[in-house]
Amino acid sequence: PDIRIDYSEDGPLERFGVEELSVRHLVMTHGHTDHLQPHPLLAFAARQPLGLDVYGNSTVIDAINFAATHTWDAERGRFYPQQSDADLRFHRLRPGDTFSVAKTTFTALLSSHFIDQVNMIQGQQALNFVIEQGGKTFFYGMDSAYPLPETIDALQGYRLDAAVFDAK
Repeated sequence: PDIRIDYSEDGPLERFGVEELSVRHLVMTHGHTDHLQPHPLLAFAARQPLGLDVYGNSTVIDAINFAATHTWDAERGRFYPQQSDADLRFHRLRPGDTFSVAKTTFTALLSSHFIDQVNMIQGQQALNFVIEQGGKTFFYGMDSAYPLPETIDALQGYRLDAAVFDAK
């Protein structure tokens, strides 16, 4: 109950029996607004009594940092400095990185999301995760219509107990 994957106001924790104040770790897959909403995330983090560890790619961390230090004045059409009250500790992830949170181990794998297949341009490194806890292994693949060859190669090293593929 102390780990949440992605942050959007569309998925209230209470409906899953998780108390908001128990969350101490946020693992981010990528920077689309259905997975990352920086201003609501900052408000959420500011309510956390022990702060929040955020694990994500450079785009995600840069977006949260930008929202924490800027405000938009629509009337004047410009940004102004601001300071968020959120206590955040950032952990930048790249594909292949493994990290542990309490008794849970995450391995970041490259997702096929954000890749312009015709021009071979990767918009940002979206991440899928292999999650290991209590002797069980779970693959969490958001917004990935198909795994990339290097992701398939990495997955061959695991015996998966369950997998989620959310394909767009």
